[in-house]
Amino acid sequence: MLRRMHPDGPERRHPYDLGHAIRTGHKPPRLDFERAPIPIVPVTDFRPRVRPATEDHGRERRLSTRRWARPLTCQAGSQDRGNPMKVLVTGGTSGLGLAMASALAATGATVALTGRSGERAESVAAGLPGATGVEMDVRDESSVARAVDRAWSRLGGIDMLVNNAGIGMRTVNPRFMTQPQGFWEVPSDAFRAVIDTNLTGYFLVAREITPRMLASGGGRIVNISINHSTMRRAGFVPYGPSRAGSEALSRIMAADLRGTGVTVNLLLPGGATVTGMLPQDVVAPEGHRFLRPAVMDPPIVWLASDDAAGVHDERIVATEFEQWLRDWESRQ
Repeated sequence: MLRRMHPDGPERRHPYDLGHAIRTGHKPPRLDFERAPIPIVPVTDFRPRVRPATEDHGRERRLSTRRWARPLTCQAGSQDRGNPMKVLVTGGTSGLGLAMASALAATGATVALTGRSGERAESVAAGLPGATGVEMDVRDESSVARAVDRAWSRLGGIDMLVNNAGIGMRTVNPRFMTQPQGFWEVPSDAFRAVIDTNLTGYFLVAREITPRMLASGGGRIVNISINHSTMRRAGFVPYGPSRAGSEALSRIMAADLRGTGVTVNLLLPGGATVTGMLPQDVVAPEGHRFLRPAVMDPPIVWLASDDAAGVHDERIVATEFEQWLRDWESRQ
């Protein structure tokens, strides 16, 4: 069953319960695991390393990043060697972006997080140590340029970009989990909105930051992605194509930047994750769970660490991170 559901590889996953944010008073529709339009995580298919959902989530995050909790500082060879890593996280006001920004800030990085609403970005950033919020609409070239200027000025540079801002199928079909629609039913303006955000947005932000990183002697870019199976799943136009395009873009960026001191890597959760992209009235089938955004904490913190200096053109699945890291270390 899992091999057929996940053709891009046997992705072992942690179990997580749904948060209260997606629980409703009425009985929600239940997904058919055999026909689920996105990967669902079986409870039995994991190596248990997480706390029960009833326990404190902040403590869970601290434990999940404990191994990678050394202070994040600029690497040897950098002009800012020994200073905190300066990280820009796009789409950092909620979901995966907020989880990653929180983990990075908690381990010593100086973080700028972006959102379409500057007021919301500043409000969210105020809850993170040393963070700042910046207004950015990744679809708008001038907005991207202003935001990068502002973030660069506030942080004193940017050592790492986390390209995360995106929108999902809910903006096209609110019932996509239970009532997927064919590509011929997708309005052209909805198609363009997703492509402009998820693909063109990655391009515009990376294009704006990369020359600065090159002039500074190096930097890191992490592009957030999804499972290959989701990219080609029925009913997932335009989200699947947008993420397939951004993954191809990432690979080409890595090829273009090889040997320059600017590294590019892909990072994805490894399964359906509890974010605003999921309909609020849908739960996983009995015996299955969605992932929590905190699954991204250990790999993103590691990618910002000295240990990851020089890691380039890798595709890291968060739920497989520890095994990936052991394999990677064995090759060094």
